[in-house]
Amino acid sequence: MEGTWRPAGCRSFPQQCGKYCQAAGYYARARSLYAECLSIFRESNNRTGIAWSLNYQGDVARDQGDIESARLLYEESLDTFRELGDRWE
Repeated sequence: MEGTWRPAGCRSFPQQCGKYCQAAGYYARARSLYAECLSIFRESNNRTGIAWSLNYQGDVARDQGDIESARLLYEESLDTFRELGDRWE
């Protein structure tokens, strides 16, 4: 992981910024921030972070009217949550 080190708090910072951008209607920036989160969580094998990042990207795609992308992102998120034992029931 040479060159990818970040303090622990930085892992959630882009996600929080993504939520703000999404709420403000800056969808492209929100998607970019959530993609950064996904990359960080994948590098550290943080499965919960991966699942949430995919879910948030699905939210942005839905907000933009990209229903097919939203569905795919939600499905991948749900599969990841299920692998973790979270059945959303």
